This record gives sequence, structure tokens and C-alpha cells, in this order.
Amino acid sequence: NITFYVSDNNDCKSEKAKDFDFTNFTNFTNFINFTNFTNFTNFTNFINFTNFMNYSTQISKGALHDDYCEDFLIDYQINENLWIFGVFDGCSSGKNSHFASALFGNAIISASKNVETKGNKNLILRDIVLNSFVKIRQVAKNLNLSTDELLSTMILCITDKKTASIVAFGDGLIAVNKEVYQIDQNNVPDYPAYHFDELKNYDDFEEYYNKFVMFEDVELKDITISTDGIFSFMKIHDNSPEGFDYINYLVTDDYLIKNKAMLARKQNIIRKKYEAKNLDDLAIIRITNVE
Repeated sequence: NITFYVSDNNDCKSEKAKDFDFTNFTNFTNFINFTNFTNFTNFTNFINFTNFMNYSTQISKGALHDDYCEDFLIDYQINENLWIFGVFDGCSSGKNSHFASALFGNAIISASKNVETKGNKNLILRDIVLNSFVKIRQVAKNLNLSTDELLSTMILCITDKKTASIVAFGDGLIAVNKEVYQIDQNNVPDYPAYHFDELKNYDDFEEYYNKFVMFEDVELKDITISTDGIFSFMKIHDNSPEGFDYINYLVTDDYLIKNKAMLARKQNIIRKKYEAKNLDDLAIIRITNVE
């Protein structure tokens, strides 16, 4: 039995999932019809890419937030060799911060659809960020949005079949091959929107961007990016079990590592077995190479 994750628009974003048992040609044909690949090359690219990489995503509203989850995440396949992942955290003290994080995430996807993909993926990531800033500023101008309506952090990871590169604008967590790094800005993130007016030309942008490059071309084995909600887990009851490491359970522990729903199931285990919840909103993506 082989499980494939496919989407309506063939970009492999895992919006739908279905199990196919390839025990006969009819079942294989049903799979081809289900995915609606337009040609054999598209099908081959899909198989080659999904064979090597597995990833799990989870987004959840924090217990202290009554109305909206102000975090956002994306997972988007740029071409047959590249994926981009991102987590975004809207500022709770900003205006409509759930809108800000979603705006940044969708701007990254839009920029990824039009980026030139020939060349170094580090430069591709830089161009995606640049073009997303242009799009966000244009939306802000068209809708007459204030800076307070554009406050969101952003951690991005671009991957090919062997390596990954990461940039981080604001606070959160990055784990690279079992090594965990906390990006701590004393709960006062340096939001990109604060700097939009300073970026007058490409040189200004490049100087600004280079400050936030965290990793380039690291080996892709096990990588996690997360908003700072991962640091907010607390016991629900005074008599809840003590001494459990929620962070490492989510970002380094290998239980359910090949399961698409790993993070959702682990968060459920944390809530039910260890009686703890994230107080702040959480968006987290874990990417593993399964070769």
C-alpha cells in the first residue's frame, strides 16, 4: 500500500489525501484519473519529489486567544525540484493581525509562482522575499493599510532534494537535524513592515535581507520551523504530569515521523496524556528526508 498526497491543482500541497493500493492496473489507473496529471512528465516529477521528502504541518489557536488564530503557514511546491515552507505570526497588539500573517503567507506563494527558478536556491529565496514585499506594499497602498495592519513575523525554508536554506524575520524556533535554535527578541519582534519605508532600492533590500539569513545549504535530514507559540505550552491542571519536554517531542522525537498527521497527533497526545495546551497560537512545519 502506498499513500499519496495530492491536491486539486497539481501543486502537491496536500489539500487532499487518499490511499491507493497498487495491486492491479485498475487501481493504478484510478490513481492517475484521481490526480488528473496532464502528462507523464508531471506524474514522474511528482513521484520523484514525494518519494524523498515527508513533511507534517500543524496550526492551532492558543488557549489565551478567544477569537482568531493569528498564525499562518504555507507549504508550496515551486517546481519539480523546489518547495517553500513558511510560518507567520501576526502581532497580537497590531490591528487585524490574523489578516497580516495571512497576507504575508499568500504574498510568498504569489511571488513563488512567478520567480525565476534557474540558479541557486538561496538567490531564488531572496527574490521571493523581495517580490513578496513589493506585493504587500502594493496591497497596503491599494487598501490604505497602516503599518499596524502589516505586523507579522516570517520564517521561510526553501528545500531541494538534498539541502535547505532558512531565513527568519522575527522570533520563533528553528531545528536543523536535531539541533534546536530559539530566535528570541524579548517578545518584541522586529517586524519586516517596520522597515518597508527604508528599503528604497535593491541594495537597501539586500543589506536588510542578509541580516536575517539563518542557514544556507544545510543537509536536509530533519528540519522544523515554528512560530514562538511552541514555547507557550503549559499544564492544564496543577496535578498534570511533570517534566515532559513538549518542544523536543514535536521537533526532534521520531515517533510517527513518516505520518503526515504527526504534529497534529502529537499535539493531541500532549493535550490528552500530558494535560498541557499551547497558550499562544502555534504554526509549525517539520520536514524530513525519508530516503
